[in-house]
Amino acid sequence: KDLINLNETIVTRWLHIEVSPSVQKDLSIEIYNALGQRVFIHHATDQGLITLDIAAFADGIYFLKTNHPQIPTLKFLKTS
Repeated sequence: KDLINLNETIVTRWLHIEVSPSVQKDLSIEIYNALGQRVFIHHATDQGLITLDIAAFADGIYFLKTNHPQIPTLKFLKTS
């Protein structure tokens, strides 16, 4: 099973992130826009499902990175 999953890759408002119990503690999530600018940071503690409100983000491609070395960068599209 993956350590982290996005429930959907095309998002309009709510970004739902499923986190494996093995990496839930002290997980840091950063979201970057296509220009490489960090636009959001979230520190998760003991959460299996994280829901982030990204309605204020501009439409476009975003990259989700974590502080966990075994989790690859994930990509999603924010659209209106």
